[in-house]
This record gives sequence, structure tokens and C-alpha cells, in this order.
Amino acid sequence: METQVYYYIFFTLGFLQQTWFLGYKKYTNKKQTVILTLILLIEFISTIFQIGDSDLFLLAYFILQPFFVLRHLNSWILMTLFLFLNNSFLILSWLFSYDFLKLLFENGYISLQHFQQYTNLTILLQQLLLFLFIQGFNYFDKRFSIFDSISRIQKKYKIQSIIGIILLIILGIARRIIVNGHFTESFFYITVVLLILNVTVHLTAYIYSQYYQQTLEKNILSRQFNQEMEKITLSDEFRHDYRNILLSLNSYIQNGETKEALDFIHSIVNYSQPLLEDSPYEQLSNIEIPAIQGLLIKFLDLAKTKGIKLNLSIPTSVYESDISIQLADFIQCLSVSLSYALDGHEDILLSIKKDQKQIYIALNNNATDSSNTDNLFKDLNDEQKNEKKTELHRAKKILSKYKKTSFKFYTTPQHFLLQFDFPVNDSGFSSRKIDLNSIQN
Repeated sequence: METQVYYYIFFTLGFLQQTWFLGYKKYTNKKQTVILTLILLIEFISTIFQIGDSDLFLLAYFILQPFFVLRHLNSWILMTLFLFLNNSFLILSWLFSYDFLKLLFENGYISLQHFQQYTNLTILLQQLLLFLFIQGFNYFDKRFSIFDSISRIQKKYKIQSIIGIILLIILGIARRIIVNGHFTESFFYITVVLLILNVTVHLTAYIYSQYYQQTLEKNILSRQFNQEMEKITLSDEFRHDYRNILLSLNSYIQNGETKEALDFIHSIVNYSQPLLEDSPYEQLSNIEIPAIQGLLIKFLDLAKTKGIKLNLSIPTSVYESDISIQLADFIQCLSVSLSYALDGHEDILLSIKKDQKQIYIALNNNATDSSNTDNLFKDLNDEQKNEKKTELHRAKKILSKYKKTSFKFYTTPQHFLLQFDFPVNDSGFSSRKIDLNSIQN
């Protein structure tokens, strides 16, 4: 009984390591992580004191964990990769500890006495290896931005993710059957297959994320090139017509046809307006983040389709290294804000500014002066009352997970102003809060 309790202690500790050191903050929020922890603790207590069926709690853990990841990130790809990542670390940590000792015993290289003697030591080693694998991955993830790169993929890939999860479950069950049946050779082959599958899935997702980013960059350059070509074409046409325009205007003036002259000037202004106005795509060059550029292009095209004027004001360059919050959270907050702005409003200004400490994002209809917000909306202090959109409240909740952030939304029947900001990243570390009370339920 003592050996069984000892085994379940470290069995539960392994899942707790994955829940807190790998999943917390990046794949699950604090509330979800605490729920998963409680389930594991109940499962552990149930096993020790033989109260109820502990396997049901373990099943609940395995079902809720991917559901929480999917709810937190809204990404099937990241949810699938998280499950594969967990599986990889478990296989490797057990393979180079307890499984290796068991293979030596089953093939007669060590005696039963030595196997029993070193079992507890190898289980301890498994926990240490699991911790090292997780910390090693976190280091490389921070250095090469693996999570952020994959999170930029906009497509859901729901079917592919489900197929991958089903395949992982089938191979996992097969491996467990082989372990219980003491089939050494089959165990070796299926372990290798699982590891190759895990590596292949992660490499494929990462390589595709890089390809997706390069495609966004090419798309942006192509649009900027087309905009410049359109301006050049309009300039050539205007240059060729310039003499005729002056002759026509002079004729109207000499004949005293003032109304006709004004109408003619008005038509010239309308004709040359695309040439005189700055292209919104030129402002995109100051956003050195392809995923954000792609999102803004999407909404520029949507606004054009709806006949909405969407102006950009991005006076300073913003780099990915400036973003102190997770890029996926920034994309979600910006996407929700733009969706609201384009719903029922005609003339929109999006401003993205950066100073030494903060990055500010503001959306408003141009009739409002965003620099004098307190005077314009001094009677609208109840933000909850004004947050009519559920998605806006969700965006505010996302930002509340970080330090020194704010999300404000004010509206009147004629005007609206939506603002959020977060710190400039100057340390390379996340600015997440660590106070439990700061997380809104």
C-alpha cells in the first residue's frame, strides 16, 4: 500500500507540474488552473483513502484541460499542440527513468531486487526530468517566440486538430496496453512513433506559422505597391489633363459662368481626392508586426466594402518586442474593438501611439476629440452600463490579467470612444499580475 501511495503522489505531481509550469498563464488562466489542481487533489485523496472511483476525477481532468485551453485561447491549433506537448514530456520523462529500469529488468539485465531497490529513485528522476523538459521548452519558447508565432495563424483547422487528438488518444491507449502486456519490442516501436508524431506536429505548425507570417508581409508589400501604382497612374492622368483643366476653367471665368466654374473645380477635387489623400496602407509600415498588419488590412478592406471611412494614425514605429502582453491577447482586443467600431459607425479613426512607457490604442468617430475625453464624457462614468457588447467586456477582462493596463469605453447617441493601453515591454518578460484578487470573475 505504501508503494502504491508513493506512486500516486508522484503521478499527481507530474500532472500538477504540467498544469502550473507549462499551462498556467499561457494556455490556461488562474481560475482554470486552480480548478484543474483541485480535481487532481481530489483524485489523489480518493485514491489514498479509496473513496469513490478516482478514475472519474482523472477523466474529468483530461476532458476539462483541453476544454479550458480552447476557451482561454480560442485556438484549436494551440489546444492540440498543448496536448501533444504534454504527451511528449510525459513519454520522455518516463522513458529515461522508470521505463528504462523496467526494460532492463524484463530483459534480464538486472535482478528483481535491484529493480525494487531503484524503482522509487527512478520515479523521483522522472519528476526531475519532467521539470527540466518543461523549463527547457519555456526557455526556447521565450527565445524563439514559438507560442506567439503559432498563435498568429488565423484559420481554425478544427477538423485537422480533432483528427490529431483522436490519433494521439488511440496511440496512447495502444501504448498503455503494450506496457501492461510487457511487450518490450512493441513498446519501443510505439514510443518512437509517438515521439516522431509529436515532433512532426510541432515542427509543421511552427514552419507553417513562419510561412503564414511571410505571406502576410508579401500581402502588405503588394498592397502598398498597388497603392503607389494607382497614385502614379492618377498623377500621369492629371498631368496630361492639366492644360485642358486650366483652359476650361479660364473659359468659365471669362464668360462669367461662376456656378459652372465652381462645379468644375468641385469635380476636379473629387477626381483628384485619391491622389491628394494619404493612403491608409502607408501608415501600416509603422507597425512592424505582420499579424497586426494583416488584421488591419482585413478591417480596412471590410470598411471599404461597407462604405465606411477608416483612418489610421500611427505616428511612431511599433515593434513586436514592444508588446508586453501576449500577442494573441493584443490581436483579440484589437479585433473586438475594430468589430464594434465598424458596426453602425461611418467615420472611424484608429490611433496607435507609443511613448516611453505605454502603448495606447484609441478608436473613435472623427467628430470626437479623444484628447479631451473627460470633458466630452464626464457624465458617463459607469463603464459597465456603457459596455453593451459582450465581446468588449471580454476584451477588458483579458487586459485585466496584466499590470498597468486599462480598457475604457464611452458612448453617447452621437459619439463613441474606445481606448485601451498597456506598458511598453522593456524587460522581455510578461507583465501579468500575480495578485489573485486582481482577476475578475
